[in-house]
Amino acid sequence: MLLSRKTQFVGTKTLNCALVFVTNSLNNAKMRKLCQEHVHTILFELTLPLLLISENEFQLWSENPVEYVRLQVDNSNAWNVKKVNEDLIKTICNIRQTRKNKISENLTNYLQLLVENL
Repeated sequence: MLLSRKTQFVGTKTLNCALVFVTNSLNNAKMRKLCQEHVHTILFELTLPLLLISENEFQLWSENPVEYVRLQVDNSNAWNVKKVNEDLIKTICNIRQTRKNKISENLTNYLQLLVENL
């Protein structure tokens, strides 16, 4: 479901539920092992574009910046895809290969990509 977002429209509630499911799955060691081959794709090709500002958000920012900021920090909205997306990114970036590694390889790669784009 989540991987189909790259090529076709997925509704907000469906996308939100898929992100929550993947986040919860990655907290389980057996499921994390099954999803390991898709983590890079999820992190770089799905979650990163979801963080970008949409056309509607830009219009809201232009017309009413206070409302835009309120919506971004509203934790009471269970269907806020950006908040759920942030949780998924945190979960993926906290996956370490061994206990000795204090910093995840996913976190290093993600931050390096962000720095390159800035």
